[in-house]
Amino acid sequence: FRAAFFTGKNAAGRDRAVGLDDLPSVLADLDTESSTLTVEQIRALSPETWSFPELQTALDAEVAARCAAAVPGLRDGWELTFCTELHGTNDAWRFRNETDLREAGATRNGLRWIGADGVEWWPVVGGTHFYHLEFPAEGKSPSYWVNSKEIRNIEARLNEDGTSTTEHYRVAWRRIGSPTNERSAIATVIPGRTVAINSAPTVWGGDLDGPKSLALAAAMSSFCFDYLFRSRGTTNLTHSAISPVPTPPWESVTNIVSLAADVVCNNEEFDLLWNEVRPGEPRPSLDSWAVGERRSAIDA
Repeated sequence: FRAAFFTGKNAAGRDRAVGLDDLPSVLADLDTESSTLTVEQIRALSPETWSFPELQTALDAEVAARCAAAVPGLRDGWELTFCTELHGTNDAWRFRNETDLREAGATRNGLRWIGADGVEWWPVVGGTHFYHLEFPAEGKSPSYWVNSKEIRNIEARLNEDGTSTTEHYRVAWRRIGSPTNERSAIATVIPGRTVAINSAPTVWGGDLDGPKSLALAAAMSSFCFDYLFRSRGTTNLTHSAISPVPTPPWESVTNIVSLAADVVCNNEEFDLLWNEVRPGEPRPSLDSWAVGERRSAIDA
């Protein structure tokens, strides 16, 4: 039998049909232009699935393989423990909106509410509530709150010192990305006394200090991290998907802490973090252009 497939355009601008007789020359062109990886390099880039990454050119393959050989994966390089604090559906029975809290006699206090019994209600944070290093994103204030006493009683979320992971500054990222957006990987630092749902996975609160949290969030929001993550061919930033992404270790990115602090510490929720990194300095008030300059410097 004789088969035909289409490759490119002919002189008239129509699809050019290529038969089996032309296959050797077509394959030769593919061998020249396509990306090539060894089995060892594929294992380094995708240790859990051994899947070939979606690389467009031979240069992309060279860059990805070089990064995987030179830089450890995110989880191993930073010795991270990941966390899904609450589930947006399964834990929805815990959530209260503003109307519920007002009717119960609670009063607003910044991001939180204080119940008539004195118990704090902490905001529920999802992936839509932050942008690159900015929390909350403009016009994206939380709409639901949870009882802090209940959260502190979840044993699976407690540290050895008795504090909840939700009481600490910690890195969070959007679990669902988009290949058509500026970036697929979007991360930030969220303050303590907030609770993240599954659309915003976090690094275990209490494992990283303030400077390391800022550096990690900046690295995960960078052009370089996004480039390497997109080659994995997924828009779902699960723990397993981001764990092997080559990420510079803490010792290599200490110089981006100050830049990240300028962007992250944009309101009073981050006063303690700001004072830890830049003690005695006034917190800057940045417009969108100044934020963009910091992000560009981090990318560089």
